[in-house]
Amino acid sequence: MSPLRRIPLFRNSRLRPFLASLATGALFGFMFSFYVVGVSRRYNLVQKEDKESFSEVPTGKSGSYPVFTLAPGFEQTNQTGREWSRYQPDVSVASELYQKVRLLCWVLTGAENHEKKAKHIKATWGKRCNILLFMSSKQDDSLPTVPIPMGEGRQKLWGKTKEAFKYIYENYMDKADWFFKADDDTFAIPENARYFLSRYDTNEPMWFGCRFSMHVKGGYMSGGAGYILSKEAVKRFVTISLKNITICKADDHTGAEDAELGKCLKNVGVSAKDSRDEYGRDRFFPFHPSHHVTPGNMSKDYWYWNSQYYKSKQGEGCCSDTAISFHYVSPNDLYVLNYLVYGVKPYGIGLPHYPKGWTPPPPPDEEGTAKPWIGAKKEYEERLKSDPEFKKVEEEKERKAKEKRQKEEQEKIRKEEEDKKKHDQQRLTDEAKKKEDENNKKEEENKKKEEENKHKEEEKQKLEEDKNEKKKEGEENKKSEENEKKEQDTKKKRREDETEINEEERKKQDKEKKVKNEERNKEKILKEEKMTNNDKKNK
Repeated sequence: MSPLRRIPLFRNSRLRPFLASLATGALFGFMFSFYVVGVSRRYNLVQKEDKESFSEVPTGKSGSYPVFTLAPGFEQTNQTGREWSRYQPDVSVASELYQKVRLLCWVLTGAENHEKKAKHIKATWGKRCNILLFMSSKQDDSLPTVPIPMGEGRQKLWGKTKEAFKYIYENYMDKADWFFKADDDTFAIPENARYFLSRYDTNEPMWFGCRFSMHVKGGYMSGGAGYILSKEAVKRFVTISLKNITICKADDHTGAEDAELGKCLKNVGVSAKDSRDEYGRDRFFPFHPSHHVTPGNMSKDYWYWNSQYYKSKQGEGCCSDTAISFHYVSPNDLYVLNYLVYGVKPYGIGLPHYPKGWTPPPPPDEEGTAKPWIGAKKEYEERLKSDPEFKKVEEEKERKAKEKRQKEEQEKIRKEEEDKKKHDQQRLTDEAKKKEDENNKKEEENKKKEEENKHKEEEKQKLEEDKNEKKKEGEENKKSEENEKKEQDTKKKRREDETEINEEERKKQDKEKKVKNEERNKEKILKEEKMTNNDKKNK
């Protein structure tokens, strides 16, 4: 006998259906009331968390993933719980990556751009980073900023970048896994950055970005598009590169920040990695989205196309659906892009993603085919078994890929044959030309040698003539000197002879003169004596 039958009320067969209905109604009523209360509490809690996460940005510290993802002001509208659930996205995968792939974003800005640009990054994509830092030359508690004692201007960017990485190395190496540098006019999608980085090990020396081909062998990453360094890359840059001026411009703060960083990282073994998706589409972009997605917006002779390490397209096929960053984005466009990325939900179109745990496929290799990669192979195989449509699509893709590979292989063989033929023809032409050049060279050398010999002979002859001429001139000079000396001797002798003759004649004249004087004196004396005698006689 049933225990309920022991109760007198349940022994009445007429009351049994009524009591059963009453009990069932009470049970369902209780369950419905419990459901309503639970939903109401959950709605109020979610709305509260959303408002808080929108108003508080995890600046400078690691917080939780911001649940609120819609345009500013939406949380103030009077939505019912049912309406709210339509707009609330599933962020479980993003939240899990937020915890597993910790992304530190640091923004390079200046004092005059704190209000104009930096605060708008903080209000839009910056809140989605695990840690957000603003590096500036001026202290500003409203952002806040990390003050770097360095002047402003493009020529100071390299110095500010070095100081920024030093600060990060000293304060945040154990609080983040990857380090994303951006300008104050960059728009970024941190969720895509985490998804992209989830397949790499941050303890390996590597960095990612928009890869340019000039200045550095192996390429470097554009500063405006933003670049991401692994933990090991930051460590090597700060502890090795910046302490050795022979491998890095460590003692000079001037120069192009991105190119100088590329040189320093390359010299310490940090690899510049391919950041493209499996279809060869870029993820980091150095210009505004309109420059890349609009066909013909950049002319074919624009410097960008010749500077790329990987050739990209312009227009619909330019950009990956997991794009990470764009550059030259105005503050107004920051809000527009933030709304379009996180706020717009096309009705009837979901946003599929790979099953949980999948890492992104690698970029294509040089031949344009995707390399094998380690993903959630088991889930993929199970889906092939359970979803005929998916299997059909995959088989069609495989068939097209196979046809493409066959065509490419045939084209490759044809091209190789043509290249070989051209190479052989070119080789024969080159050999003939080389032989002709060698003959011409030999002729030129012989001609040159003959000219040199002729020149030497002429020089020798000229030297001999000069020698003979000098000898002859010397002999003539000697003869002339001898004649002159002889003549001088003759003149001297003549002068001496003349002098001797003159002397004798002078002596003779003096003698004659003396004799005359004596005779005159004698006559005078005789005359005086005569006169004296006469006087005596007269007396």
